[in-house]
Amino acid sequence: MLRPLYTAAVVPVIDAFVAVVDAVKVAFGIPFADAATPDVTVTETGQPAEESAHVASPQMTPNDTLYSSQWHFPLIGDVETVWGDYSGAGVEVAVYDDGVETAHPDLNYDPQNRQFESYSPDPINSNAGHGTAVSGLIAATGNNNLGVIGGAHEAIVTGVNFLDVIQYDGSAATLSSFEWAGNFDLMNNSWGLTPNYGSYQNILNDNAENAVFETISETGRDGLGTIIVQASGNDDVNANGDSTNGSRFTASIAATASTGNAASYTNWGSGILVAAPAGAVTTDITGSGGYSSSGDYTTGFGGTSAATPVTSGVIGLMLEANPDLGWRDVHNILADSAQLTGSDYGGSALNVEHSQWGHNGASTWNGGGHAFNLSYGYGMVDAYAAVRMAEVWHDMHGAARTSANEVTTSADYTGSSVAIPEVGTATVAVNVATNIEIETALVIIDITHSYSSDLEIALISPDGAVIPMFVNETNASGSTGFMASGFRWQFEVTALRGVESEGDWTLRVVDSEPDDSGTINDFSVTFFGAPLTDNDVHTITEDFAALAAVDAERATLSDDVGDDDWVNLVSVAGDVEIDLAGDLRLDGASAATLDGSIENAALGDGNDEVTGTNGLNTLLGGRGNDVLNGLNGTDELHGQAGDDDLNGGDGILLGDIGAKISRLYSASLDRNPDQPGYFYWSEELENGAPLTDLATAFINSDEFQEKYGSVDNTGFVTLLYQNVLDREPDTDGLNYWVGELDGGETRENVLIGFSESAEYIATPTTVMREESFATQDLYQDAIGKTYRIYQATLDREPDQEGFEYWTDELSSGQSVSDVISSFLSSPEFTSKYGDTTNGEFVTLLYQNVLDREPDQGGYDYWVGELDSGTTRDDVVVGFAESDEFKAALAPALNDYMQANFSWWQDTISGGSGSNNLAGGRGSDMFIFEQSDGSQNIVYGLDSWDQVTFNGFSYSVATDATNNMSQQDSDVLFSDQGVSIQFVETNLSTLIDLDYTFA
Repeated sequence: MLRPLYTAAVVPVIDAFVAVVDAVKVAFGIPFADAATPDVTVTETGQPAEESAHVASPQMTPNDTLYSSQWHFPLIGDVETVWGDYSGAGVEVAVYDDGVETAHPDLNYDPQNRQFESYSPDPINSNAGHGTAVSGLIAATGNNNLGVIGGAHEAIVTGVNFLDVIQYDGSAATLSSFEWAGNFDLMNNSWGLTPNYGSYQNILNDNAENAVFETISETGRDGLGTIIVQASGNDDVNANGDSTNGSRFTASIAATASTGNAASYTNWGSGILVAAPAGAVTTDITGSGGYSSSGDYTTGFGGTSAATPVTSGVIGLMLEANPDLGWRDVHNILADSAQLTGSDYGGSALNVEHSQWGHNGASTWNGGGHAFNLSYGYGMVDAYAAVRMAEVWHDMHGAARTSANEVTTSADYTGSSVAIPEVGTATVAVNVATNIEIETALVIIDITHSYSSDLEIALISPDGAVIPMFVNETNASGSTGFMASGFRWQFEVTALRGVESEGDWTLRVVDSEPDDSGTINDFSVTFFGAPLTDNDVHTITEDFAALAAVDAERATLSDDVGDDDWVNLVSVAGDVEIDLAGDLRLDGASAATLDGSIENAALGDGNDEVTGTNGLNTLLGGRGNDVLNGLNGTDELHGQAGDDDLNGGDGILLGDIGAKISRLYSASLDRNPDQPGYFYWSEELENGAPLTDLATAFINSDEFQEKYGSVDNTGFVTLLYQNVLDREPDTDGLNYWVGELDGGETRENVLIGFSESAEYIATPTTVMREESFATQDLYQDAIGKTYRIYQATLDREPDQEGFEYWTDELSSGQSVSDVISSFLSSPEFTSKYGDTTNGEFVTLLYQNVLDREPDQGGYDYWVGELDSGTTRDDVVVGFAESDEFKAALAPALNDYMQANFSWWQDTISGGSGSNNLAGGRGSDMFIFEQSDGSQNIVYGLDSWDQVTFNGFSYSVATDATNNMSQQDSDVLFSDQGVSIQFVETNLSTLIDLDYTFA
């Protein structure tokens, strides 16, 4: 039977269980044998003997009482920083195991108490603590002053008692329970069979389990795919010897010790995706049950049983950061973000490792090929790097990679059998004609040989990289003769990520000993991955310096094919300086050079500076205080979090996100976006939300329902034609779209079909951008009203939180009188003025608004109005929105915005060329250089913005404003070869603006 992959000392109950299974050999065959005690020494207090220091200045250091004993966390990256943003909230994990103690006080157990059919999720006896320990490593409640914390400490775990109950009910119950995993985001499998190359483990003989894994990868998470995380096993053998680890749908996880070196027991092979530490300190059956005879926690868990949920916890954080990742995206991110661990890259293998570090033939990971080791796969899982990549994955890689858009190509050997000589080498080759970007390969071999441990079997790629698949092995029973009657087996190879498939692929069999021989009878290779494009993502991680020190050619980053390539630096925590046509410096040290052939950059948490090229650049600043310089070209700059300076170069500051938002508002609601809605939905798209999610929200909105009611399909298509194309539908078009909807197409997809249609997109870009920022006046007006309401009612400037809140409320449509009513009924107003008479109320308004005592005529007028029934709210509106108060307060408002809203301030310089510049809602600095000779359009200029003219020989404001004129609703500037169109503003605003000259 299938067994937990746990490494603690074997207890008598488990010994007895092994004996029974050996005798009966039911279901899936022989279980994994438990390995030795994990490679960590625990002191009497439960503390690791050698504990790595935590990262300085963490964002969230948990207060869980055993957290300092959880030695695995420092090995998987800066998880405390990640916890400052993410906790796995909303992620659902099915733990297939020996049950989970649902009432454990430190577990985030499924609040819906879901269970597979009638099977209880709880353990069947008090000794069955494996699933509870696994669950704690995934999702033990964090920061609750209790016990331990899980990697995704707000994820939800649901127990499926597969090991002790379901599998004994036969294969039908087992497969049905596996199908049920498609209801969850993750399936954690800390169990398996000892890889034995047995017929019962041969995926070519029985594909039922793999077929279910394929199904839930296709259908889980609404088509994004359930993530299946699989323990590789604790037998120190090749994990490819069993079909569960040999499935390309499972992420096969190896284990490391507390040193970061491979655990002595961990299984290995070409199918390992990543490794993780075998976390020992976790939840246990409460009371005397489980692994510890007292207490609710154990300090002695381990094995790949522990490494697997540690990885699941990281995936939980990734899925919260970006719930739209496909299952293939998750595998790719784990590979791209993994750390080097164990032996040094370029050095010899440690005695616990089954290979030294090598690399494949790709060219886009740390300046070259992906590093790979049979004992670690792509390396140690890194929570920080994985989450940072997940956040912006779709910005760089496009649509989610799922089963639906996966591509494949293959080749079969058609020649005669080839002899394998004694102490010699035999090869056969196939040619793959179709080129794809490889993610996974399945290699089928058919070999006859009398002594298996003489053989090393490897796949050799067209570029010469050698991937060992079978290394001088016996089966788990120690037999060397299991190939004598023929050996037909499928090996998974994960080590080829990023490699191109086209070319000659060779199967090489090396016989290293005399006296035995054999033949290669057959060979085929099938590749799975993504369509090959000209545009690549070049990933740089914290391991770049170590890799480049060995492979000097990695220090040159170049990509001569494609015009939309990326350099991905989001996992680099330190300060980055990068010139896409110059140098890359990491924390001030020179690291690499670039030749200008990579167009786009995504940066991490440091205070970064990036300079683009004279082409089209997209620059993502990430966290930190960043400087983004687009130079010439049509550029899209996103400062993201932090205080950023955006220099757009000669292109468009904002990309097509604004246009998409504007088109969707127009198509669905027949209006331009309001400012809060525009910023909110823009951020959603920037963070990876699919446009279909936005379409769903718009269609289901109260505004849509109130505007159109419950329209049928014909009515829905008709309103889209009217809103988008400003015409009634033609008969053919109406029939086509109604037919699509009647046939099952969603309204969301039809809405997007219209809003993103070529006919609609053909609307001039400048018009779309005017629409996108037409609400700037609305927001500017709300800022002024909010400031004046604070002054009129409370006699002070706004605080930041209140200012942002009430500005959003007003720009979203709340009336001025309603806002004033809230101020007049606030505790601050009551505390300041008490219960005022009408006369006292009028007097305080004169004092606050006009900074004087009321004149008798004015006093009598306003008291009379109040006595006659006019509300105090309306009286305040009269004062606060008076021309006298607006004019008097305008300079103070400008000073306030410039002095207090640094978090909204961007510095934007267009550079040469034709530029569209948008500063947003803060006090922004627009810089124009005479030497650029540029043509500029500026959207959303506010009276508190500032303009700098460099090189124009100006000394006073009139030198600039004498070159400006009002043209309809815009102000035009033209002088010395530079033109500026300030959209939707008045010349008087420009005359009163703050200028600097250099």
